[in-house]
Amino acid sequence: IASDYRQRRVNVIAMVQHDMTLWKAAGAADKIWFVTSNTEPGFNDQLIQLAASYTGLPTEKAALLGGSSDHASWKRAGFAAAFPFENPSSYNRHIHTSNDTLANANALGQAAGFAKLGLAYVMHFGGIN
Repeated sequence: IASDYRQRRVNVIAMVQHDMTLWKAAGAADKIWFVTSNTEPGFNDQLIQLAASYTGLPTEKAALLGGSSDHASWKRAGFAAAFPFENPSSYNRHIHTSNDTLANANALGQAAGFAKLGLAYVMHFGGIN
């Protein structure tokens, strides 16, 4: 999709990938991590400001330890991309398995923060006051 949009010169303001938002390690506080691998630093900073204003959750930045995700193709296509994530170094190990279900979700408050961030992103970059 990203390469098609670039080829057709579709006006994409930015791409935010919300993935891996419903889990945290035992005893960990709710937090939104911003992946620094294959993302746009300035756009991450703008989203961190929105998170501070609207989510009530702390934020941190870190690189993915391995692999990548959908945001990378958007970055490679020249679009600003961000990947808020549950924690790049301590994430749900059930990812992409038959156990990757809501039964293993343990961070609903954290997920609500991601939802608030998504709404703030749409409103801010969509020009809605």
